[in-house]
Amino acid sequence: MRAKKSKPREPIGAPLSAKCVSKIGDLEGLREKVRSQIVFCERRIGEGKKVAEQQRKTAAGGSYVIQQALSATLADIEERERLVKVYKDEEKSLSVEIEALAHPTPAQAAQRRKHQAALAALAVERLRKDVAIDSVLQHLRKLLQGRATLTGKMQEVAGLLDFAATVDLDAARFAALLDALPAGVLAQSHDWLNTFFGQENDKQCYSIGRTGCTLPETLADAGIYRSGAVAFLGKQRAKFLPVEDAAAHVPSAAEVELAAGNRLMPAAAPPPGQADDDFPVSGFRVL
Repeated sequence: MRAKKSKPREPIGAPLSAKCVSKIGDLEGLREKVRSQIVFCERRIGEGKKVAEQQRKTAAGGSYVIQQALSATLADIEERERLVKVYKDEEKSLSVEIEALAHPTPAQAAQRRKHQAALAALAVERLRKDVAIDSVLQHLRKLLQGRATLTGKMQEVAGLLDFAATVDLDAARFAALLDALPAGVLAQSHDWLNTFFGQENDKQCYSIGRTGCTLPETLADAGIYRSGAVAFLGKQRAKFLPVEDAAAHVPSAAEVELAAGNRLMPAAAPPPGQADDDFPVSGFRVL
């Protein structure tokens, strides 16, 4: 029976991709270097002006050497003022680029949400395939177990016929197939989809250390955390944290709001066994 459609919820998709967040970080690092150069040049300009003022007073006596030194000082000040202008233009350009990446236009955001909804729909559709695969695997496992039972009975009768214990009853070939069949496929598929959608029920807060960290990207999380950030993660994603950041703590209300972006947290995926068409794509409009 198909589940009733619920009202749309706030999207759970990450607003920015890992690639975009990483690019912003690189640009911000470059901007900090540019700003450092501006501060350095402006400090040297201030020092140069003080030196030039002293040289002007001394040069009033007509000393050629001091006049040459004054000219060199003024030239250095002029060059550094030119560099400050260049650096400030570069800083402005970097800030514009950072702003454009960090705050997409409404049209760009809408396009990203559309693609996220499409990816979510494909993931749910694939889960339905996993349901069918799991059903086939269970059926095949029962058939193979039934065959193994019959093989065991054949061995008993073969013993009554005084067959050698090494008689080949063609058991190994299918026994190997039974051993090779994966178990828990559907449960693993649900767990993966919950993690990919950011719908884990076991989330905890983790404080990110001074080196920051990068986790595998999901639909709900770009996975890039800077030093001092608070990550709200399920146990599966927390496994990728550096050892020094892997100690969870009870989150405060402010941390939960910060880590989750103050968004509605969608319901988790249903446990294996529910109808394959009942899995909710919370927050996503299936196209």
